[in-house]
Amino acid sequence: GHRISTSIRRNFEDLTRPFSLSENTTVPIGFYWFSEGRLSYTSPSGDLFRPNASVSGGRFFDGTRFSFSFSPAWSVSRHLRFNGTYEINRIEFDDRSQQFTSHLARVRTELTFTTKTSVSSFLQYNSIGDLVALNIRFRYNPREGNDLYIVWNETFNSNRFSLDPVAPFNQERALLVKYSHTLTLGL
Repeated sequence: GHRISTSIRRNFEDLTRPFSLSENTTVPIGFYWFSEGRLSYTSPSGDLFRPNASVSGGRFFDGTRFSFSFSPAWSVSRHLRFNGTYEINRIEFDDRSQQFTSHLARVRTELTFTTKTSVSSFLQYNSIGDLVALNIRFRYNPREGNDLYIVWNETFNSNRFSLDPVAPFNQERALLVKYSHTLTLGL
């Protein structure tokens, strides 16, 4: 059940507007052909603990990118599961003397109380925006075709003192309630 795979991907981008990758890194307008290679390891899906990893590198627009990702998953029981991902990207544009390193970390938890009720949470940190995002979702399924979701989303500034004026601790907050009901029509 273990799997090691390799791939090479060829990309084409036609940028009609420059876009920013980080605070000090911008990709200018132009046509870009670039390739990157990838090597990945996937552990058996039936294992209780599954460490998966990948490494990739190659051209990226008019620069280079090197990436590493580690994604462990742990099924504690049929009621509780954890998934995580840590990804690091090093991007360099030597001709423009621009470079940066980004870190992205994610943790997902799924807790199933019964076949009708469950809670899942998702926490993500992004070093480029210095942001932490949190999502918690409660699901209640009283019967087939009906679902009630209560969702809380929140985004935090993890380095609020780097901005002038100082950014608020909470950047965004939302509480959502969603109910779906499937109708059966006797046609």
